[in-house]
Amino acid sequence: MAFTSIRETGWMDVPEIVELSRRVARGIDPRLHVEGVTSADGGTGRVEILVTIAGCHRDPCALVINVRRADQQSTKVDIEGQLTEAIAGHLSRQP
Repeated sequence: MAFTSIRETGWMDVPEIVELSRRVARGIDPRLHVEGVTSADGGTGRVEILVTIAGCHRDPCALVINVRRADQQSTKVDIEGQLTEAIAGHLSRQP
């Protein structure tokens, strides 16, 4: 079985997604901190990003988003959208 490199697929690799997701999170809210990124489902075209919110009602609160692994622009848009949606949902459930 031959392995296909990430570069051949056009996907961003995990370290690139870590850096991108940290920039996106800081741009949305400086209290957001990306704790880690891991491949979802054993290396598929998706990753899970663990984000904490400092100073939240149960400090720290944590969110997990699952985004597509694609080119930089598409991945950025997916991270922004999912993170914004997750934060809105989280804040609406605060006591």
